[in-house]
Amino acid sequence: MNDPSANAPSADLLIRDISTLVVEPGVEIPDAWLAVSDNRVAAYGRAGEEPEAAEVRSAGGRLVTPGLVNTHHHMYQNLTRSFGPVVNGTLFDWLTGLYPLWTALDDESVYLSSYVAMAELLLGGCTASSDHLYVHPRPGLVDAQVRAAQDVGLRFLATRGSMSLSVEDGGLPPR
Repeated sequence: MNDPSANAPSADLLIRDISTLVVEPGVEIPDAWLAVSDNRVAAYGRAGEEPEAAEVRSAGGRLVTPGLVNTHHHMYQNLTRSFGPVVNGTLFDWLTGLYPLWTALDDESVYLSSYVAMAELLLGGCTASSDHLYVHPRPGLVDAQVRAAQDVGLRFLATRGSMSLSVEDGGLPPR
């Protein structure tokens, strides 16, 4: 009797035709392949040593590198990063000019700004990010970010901050 697992692929995904695979600083493999199993890198090597895989994709001669990690972002600020009245001001001019606009943040604006920020990060090689959303004019905004991360496919850690002093109490943001 034949063992059905004897012909089973050894990887879920094989990425081949990699011009250069950067494994870590100082370790680069030309003409390489990369095998993925259970959503993790399982093996890599030079062309001609590839394992069997359930799915095979070609990198088309591209460079493959580890994903970058962004540890601090304010994704909602994408909405106002080029706001004319404050674009050339100091940091405090910028903040005091934008806090009133950010009081209008809602689920849709946080979702869209997060989606755009995450897509930009992915295009730049970042595969994981954290975001420091500290403006909460209404509840549920972090949920909008989590939905955007799921839709874009970015590994994401949402962090929630807060400003404890409003402008009435000596701080910068409105109450």
